[in-house]
Formats: sequence, C-alpha cells, structure tokens
Amino acid sequence: MRLGEVRAYSAPRPARPRITRVHPAMHPAVVDGDADGIVAMAGVGALSPGRASFYAADLSRASLSALLPDQPTLTFTDSNRRRAVLGSKLTTNTGPTLGAEDPLAREFPNYDPFAAKGAATRTVAVYSDLESLYSPVTPGFTLFPEHRPFAALDGRTETSWITQEKDPARRYLQINLRQPIALSDIRIRPLRDGGGATSKVFVSVNGGPEKLFALRSGWNTVPINNSKVTSLRLRAPGRNTYFGETAGGIDEVDIPGLRVTEALRMPTRLAALATGQDLSTSAFDIVAERVTADFPRRVGKPAGVPFALDPLDMSDAENEIRRIVALPAARNFLATGWGSVSPDASDSSLDRLAGVSAANSYDSSGRFEGVPLNRASSAFDRNPKTAWIAEYNVGKNPWLRWRGTRPVAVRRLVLQRLPGRYLLPTRVTVATPSGGFELRVSRTGVVELPRTITTRELKLTIRSVKRLGRTARGVRVPRAVALSQVELPGIPVASPRRSGKFESECGAASVASGGNSSAVRFGGQFAAFDAGDALAFTACGSAPQLPLSRGSNLFVAAPGAIFSVDSLLLRSSAPRATGSSLQSAAAISPAGKVELNGPGWLVLGQSYSPGWRAWCTDPGGSERELGSPRQIDGFANGWRISGATCVAARFAFGPQRYANIGYWISGLAGLVLLVLITYGAWQRRGVRAVDSSPVVSAAETTVALTTSGGVQLKVGGQRGEPAPSASGRRGPRTSAWLYAFAAVAVVAVGLLYVANPATSAKGINFDYPLDHTTEHWIALAAMLSIVVGAVVDIVARRRGSSGDG
Repeated sequence: MRLGEVRAYSAPRPARPRITRVHPAMHPAVVDGDADGIVAMAGVGALSPGRASFYAADLSRASLSALLPDQPTLTFTDSNRRRAVLGSKLTTNTGPTLGAEDPLAREFPNYDPFAAKGAATRTVAVYSDLESLYSPVTPGFTLFPEHRPFAALDGRTETSWITQEKDPARRYLQINLRQPIALSDIRIRPLRDGGGATSKVFVSVNGGPEKLFALRSGWNTVPINNSKVTSLRLRAPGRNTYFGETAGGIDEVDIPGLRVTEALRMPTRLAALATGQDLSTSAFDIVAERVTADFPRRVGKPAGVPFALDPLDMSDAENEIRRIVALPAARNFLATGWGSVSPDASDSSLDRLAGVSAANSYDSSGRFEGVPLNRASSAFDRNPKTAWIAEYNVGKNPWLRWRGTRPVAVRRLVLQRLPGRYLLPTRVTVATPSGGFELRVSRTGVVELPRTITTRELKLTIRSVKRLGRTARGVRVPRAVALSQVELPGIPVASPRRSGKFESECGAASVASGGNSSAVRFGGQFAAFDAGDALAFTACGSAPQLPLSRGSNLFVAAPGAIFSVDSLLLRSSAPRATGSSLQSAAAISPAGKVELNGPGWLVLGQSYSPGWRAWCTDPGGSERELGSPRQIDGFANGWRISGATCVAARFAFGPQRYANIGYWISGLAGLVLLVLITYGAWQRRGVRAVDSSPVVSAAETTVALTTSGGVQLKVGGQRGEPAPSASGRRGPRTSAWLYAFAAVAVVAVGLLYVANPATSAKGINFDYPLDHTTEHWIALAAMLSIVVGAVVDIVARRRGSSGDG
C-alpha cells in the first residue's frame, strides 16, 4: 500500500500575527488588487506580516498622500481578475480572465470587492487589434481557461476553443474588431479528436444572418466577401447524438492581416492615485503570476482527448506572462521569482544541465506530468528506482530514443517494468534510420529482433498495452507506462547528477518590455529539479535592470528552452529612501500592553466596521479614545498611534452598548415574568376551588299565583346540590412542572456563564460560541419549556370553558 506524504509543520507560539497586533508605521504596502495579490506577494517574498498593508481601492488620493511620508511600497499585482467562478467546486472552478465589458452570466457568483470603483480595480483581458473576444459561459461541471476563445486565435493548432454551452444557439465565438478590415475569406481548422468532431459552422458577419458551412478535417476556407468587416460570429453547434448535442470546438481561426495577442491589463487604480505625487521615497513592486493548471508543475505534453474535458488533462492556460501595468513614474526593475521546467523541454536538454555527455542523447515523446525525473535517461541509468514514465493514449503512442556517436549491435532488448499500477507494454516498434520491426513483448519483458542490427540510433515506440482494471470503486484506471530499465548491450550508462546544486546559463528565460530585455538565471538543488518543484531565478547579465516608463507598459516573461517563469517579482527600490527598515519592537500582549518604538498602527483583526472603538493609555495612566478606525491589512480595523503616548490599549464594539441595554431590559422582563409564573403556579398548586356562596334551591322557594278567577297556585322546586363554579376547576400540574424546569434552567445558564467564562482576553475569541455550547442548549430547553407550558395552560382553559357552557 502506498500512502500519501504527510508533513508536520510547527507554528509559532503565540501565533503571528495575532488578532490584536501592532505594525510600525514605516514601509507599509499599498496593494493594487485583492487578496489573491496578497498571496502572490507572499509567494515571491514581497509580503512581510510585520508591516501594515492597504488596498489601493480603499484609499483616496488624500489618504495615499498621507501615507507617503512613511515610505510605502507601491505594489502592482495582476489579481482581482474578472472571471467566472464555480463556488461548488475546488478544482476546475475558475474560468479565463474576461474583458472589462464581456458579458458574464448572472448565475455565477459576483465576486467584485471594489465594485463601486469600477474596472480600474480589476485585472481584465485585452487583445491586440480586437475590441473584444468572448463566448458565452454558463455554470456547468468544470471550467477550463485553456479552452478560452483566445485559444482559437493564438496561432497554435495544439490549443483549442471548446464551448460547453448546452444551448446550441449560444455556442458561438464573438470577434469584434477595433478597426474595420476588408476580408474575402477566412480559414478555419475545426477540432476533431476521439471525443468528437466539429463538422459545421455558422458564420455571421457584422451581426447579419448566419450562413452554414460544412467543415472537413484540417484547414477550411470560408468565404466572407465583405469590404468592411467589424465583427464575426462563429457558431459551432456540435453534433446531435443519442445523448444530446456534443460539444463544439475550433483549433484555429486564421483572419488575413490580423495577428491577435492576449495580455492581462492589471488594475490601474494605484497609478491614478499616485501620479503627480512625490514618490521619491516609495519603492515599486510588480507581482504577476502565470495562469497554470490546478496542479502547477504537474502538466506534461498534451496526450488526452480535448473534447473529453477531463480534469486530468488540464493544461496551463498561459505559457508566458504577458501583462500591461500602469506606473505613476518611470523606474528600473530587477526580476526575481519562481519558475519550473517546461513540459516542452527536451529530455536531452535536461540531461545536459545534469552533466550527461553530449556524445549520447536520450529523448522521449514526453514525461509523465512533466516531471524531469521521468525523462528517458532514467531508463538507461541502471537505477531500478528511477524510470522513464510516459502517458499512453491511442493515437499518441509514447516513444523513447537513444542516439550515440558509436554504433552498437542489437539483437535483443529487455524491458524492465517499474513496480506499481502502470500499463504493461505488449507490442513495440524497434526502429532505426534504415527501418524497423513491430514486435511482441514477452511476459518477462524480452523483445527479440528477427536479426541483428547495427545502428547509432534506436527508437522504441509502444504500440499496445495490457490494461489494468479498477481495484476499487472510484479508482481510475492508470494511463501511464513505466520502464525502469531498457537493457541494450553496448549503450553507455546514463549518469545524470541527482544531488548537489545546479545553476543554469544566464538567459534561461527573459523579461522584456519596449525593446529592452532582462535575462534571468535559474538555480537550486538537483533533487528539486528532478522532482519538478519550483525553482528560483534572479536577474543576470551586464544589464540586469529592466526600464519601465511612466504610464502603460507591456512586459512579457517568456520561457526559454528549458524553464518557464511561473511567478514574477519586478522590484524597484526607492530613489531617495531614508531611515531604517522595519522596527523590531512592535507588539501587543494579550493583556493589552503595547510595545512600539515611534509611530505605528494599532490593529484589531476583526472584520472592518466603523463601529469598532479603541482606547490608548499613556504612561501617566490617562486614557483617550482613538476615534473611528480605518481599513487596514485588507479587512481589519486600524488606528494610528505613537509608542510614546500609547503603552496599553483596549477595544470595544460601539453598537454593543445598545445590545447590552437590550439584554438588561430582556433580563428584567424575564425575571418579572418568571415571578408572575411562579406565583400563579403556587396559587394553583393542588387546590380545588369551590364557590362557598349559597345556592338558591327550588325547594326553598315558593311562588304564589292567584288567577283572575280566584284560583290560588303554588310553584316550588326540589332541593339541589351545590354546583361547582367554572373558576374552581383543578389547575393543570403539567404546566407548573414545565415552568419550574424553565426557572431552574434560566438560573443554571447564568451560573454556567459565570463558572465557565470565555477563554480569551478582552472578549476577543472566534471560538466564543463553541465555549458556551452547553449553555446555549440549556437556554433553548428553557424557552421550549415555557412555550409548551403556555400551550398546556391554554388547552386546559379552553376545555374548561367549553365544559361550563
């Protein structure tokens, strides 16, 4: 049994930062973007929990100006992206970044923390020569940003636009041009694979009627014949099958004279606030992240069926970082960040970096999940723990190849399989430049050639495999083959370095803008390199700095032959920075004692509300209120303080006093009602009330009547028993017991709150409800007892009233 890796990390005690904390005033971060930008900053080392941070969207020009003497770092991020989000999923749950005006289905959660500030606070997609490019998206089971509309216009046939719309009328690609152009025709390459095929397309020009065109495999020429084209709509309805309409998709659309590129325009709010102000003591940071698959650095060359829309086949939506950033001033930047080995890097190029001689090269069709350790040379290193692992798919047969400078004679190969759930090769092709053979693989992995061949190059292609069944419900059938060794007599043993440090050449990747380029170098441990982990890079060369101008700048972090840039930090120090870095003495104890040298920020990490209040006590013991808070650290409440005049602090929620008054009124009213209920129950306990007034009996009354004829009559009645009065019925004992239980429960709740107070100081505790769960249930039982007792009383009285009638 193979178990997943479990790691334990020790957290600082007490945890930092605390819910109550103190920041020094110097060097705050002003962030253009949202919380994703904060996470990105942490990833590239641009975030310090010890300093205050503010969102640019929460600031005005005046409030930013008030922060400038504190020498802030202005941080421009590509976060707060305008995109569709599936709140019901943890993976394949975010769509591509949309344009500022692209329609977004109302069924998606509307995540826009700074909606009142408009598109200036958001990262949006822009396209060269296009006004907009979009296709409708409605909530479904998955979202794949790599299959966004731009995939049909990026000039790469290996990427595809795929629509998942259920309504065939909404399965269209809308292309709106920035300037009218004359078009006689366009070329369309439909998506066709084992999961489906797009066989027709409806084309609408400038919003006009649709025309149907049949599509065959490969490139198709579609006539347009319009001298002033401003928009094109291509609708791929899919095929109607027994299971419904299949998905539609297009590999590529070629529009003559149009070369479309995509870039993400980062938020512009911070640049607008800072332009024209004195920024000489402010550093600039630019933080950007490439859009990758849900499991970054675990993406190999595409081997699956795009139309299947399988999360296992998810690929990186971007192969480079192409961003547009607006700056309030011109600066020079140094590039640092993290990258990874590109899945398109050849196996032999990785071997060269690991010290394998160029006299022999080992290559393959691809590495499983793109992990460098799974490359071809791992099948020739005589190490049974390493292996060439590749994904197998019908129509994309995996292969590995050896090339050398000295010929070898080959008659027999032995394929040693890596233990585990991998597909087992059953037939292979052994080929040389002069020809080859398709041969069967024995159960022991032996491949016998019909004759001896002498060659400097040998290619082994897996043609068929023995598939493995499911071992448990929900367990996927493996899709990879793994060969720990390929035994070929005469072929030298590959010996790539597996330990120690490595450093790439300068220029392994680059960051460019406006004709200027900054080269970067990657470095790290070979163990991390083989495992496919993140690798750090830094700027290098004779001109490592990248100049960016005031205003809008397009910059591109392009991959090299081996490495890709995943997350990027462009940093520019302040031209005229003064003073020291972060002050070390800035803290607050659980009891509220403040330690601060100089000015700073007192922070309460509860959700921001103008109702929060804070008080500071000076060294002489005088306390003063700090007034209304301002939003800090993204969500919290902050007050500007001085360490000389604030040695202790406390917090309170202002509107709470009204709630406390309500609690007192409710408590007194409840006490009065409890007394009345107890007195009533005591009055009625076991007493049968009988009306003691005499009852007039008919036997004691005689009425004499004399008729007009002189006849005398006497009318009398029989003696009767005293009648019970309605008010003298026996009261119900059940309600009395219920009221008594409620009284005891109410008293018990108060006693338990006293005996088991909240565990945190100052009443600030996110787990407060959990500390008093028992008291909550007892209070609920008391309330229900009172309600049930009242119902019993009402029913009893109604029955008594109906009996008297």
